Amino acid sequence: MKIQLVAVLLASLVLVPGYSRAQSTPSLNLEGEGTVSTNPVPCANPVGCGDSFSAVLSGQLAGPVTSGALQINFRVAVPVPSNKKGVLVTFGCRSAVGTGTFEGTQYNVGFNGQFCSGPGNDEELSGTISITQNATTAEIIWATGTLAASGAIHIPATAGSIPISGPMVVSIVGAVGEIPQFIP
Repeated sequence: MKIQLVAVLLASLVLVPGYSRAQSTPSLNLEGEGTVSTNPVPCANPVGCGDSFSAVLSGQLAGPVTSGALQINFRVAVPVPSNKKGVLVTFGCRSAVGTGTFEGTQYNVGFNGQFCSGPGNDEELSGTISITQNATTAEIIWATGTLAASGAIHIPATAGSIPISGPMVVSIVGAVGEIPQFIP
């Protein structure tokens, strides 16, 4: 009798489904079109080249976003030119770090990644992005994710600069939460 009771209990444990919850879509999901342009700040070692990335995005960030403006000012290491058949070639991947805004001044943005160009006619900006609410409330919206942008080169690089892009496809995917704000 004990063996039958144990067998019934084990069978009921196996047959009773447990509760699990998985998020089927990311809570941070933005996409749109953007461009890379060169800032008028000249390239110099060790600070690098000043560049900017701007995009208009739609999707989800703590609620629906229909047309949010993203602006990131970033710096990349000074390109190292090399001659290949008499042509100046400045391509490859270089680290990129920057800050900016999203939806005007409603959110602050931090970026840490890389900028890659060529040797074909394409360029990419990719890396980790954080988007934090610019508020004085007790809890702020904090998002973290991956930015990926790629498109064709519109104006090739010159010595000491990076190429300027044409329209780029932009995606930011990640997670959004609310965290207590640190107030010193």
